[in-house]
Amino acid sequence: MPSIIERLIGQRQRMVLAALSAAVGLAGAGLAADHNEGAMTPSRSAGIYAGTSSELPVQFRYPAAWSLREERGKDQPYTQVRIKGPRNAEDTYTAYLAVTAFPKKTQGGKHETLDEMAAAYLRQLYRDSRVLSDDPRQVADLPGRDILVAINIPPLHHRDLKPLPIPVKTRKVMIERGERLYEFVYSADARAYDEHAAAFEELLRSVQWQEQ
Repeated sequence: MPSIIERLIGQRQRMVLAALSAAVGLAGAGLAADHNEGAMTPSRSAGIYAGTSSELPVQFRYPAAWSLREERGKDQPYTQVRIKGPRNAEDTYTAYLAVTAFPKKTQGGKHETLDEMAAAYLRQLYRDSRVLSDDPRQVADLPGRDILVAINIPPLHHRDLKPLPIPVKTRKVMIERGERLYEFVYSADARAYDEHAAAFEELLRSVQWQEQ
């Protein structure tokens, strides 16, 4: 049975990770090692995701060797496909891609417009974050915003994560379509960011909407 100190450490770990996830958005998803995030299996779709649900009716390409998982939000309504790539050299962060659909505020979500969602993201960034660029970008002929952020995640001292600062770059492309707002995300250790940046570009170029 864990001691009181071990229980307190575990509680602090969960609180810190939750705070980081809220502060940097999806970047917190790359922190935990694979064995702490549930079963992840290689996709059977040979690098093509084709969503058929009304919540995420989108098709796109992704690296076939990466592992794909579909998720639904608990604390807030969203539908997400998260695709996990390799760990960094220090084994402290996992590169990943993510595509998320949020209902608009009138449909039970948190934001009604693309600009509202982007502004909320920028407000919640971790205090040491730097916005490297914020440019217009089209995805499947829809206008959006392309935001690249540098985040220096501080060291966390507990059993499952090594106590090392983690320089991370997270790129988030946001668009609006119908009754939903969409985010396309690529996040990786900043020192290995360029290794997989082309995979994110391929994902964005390949986006097609599935007609319902």
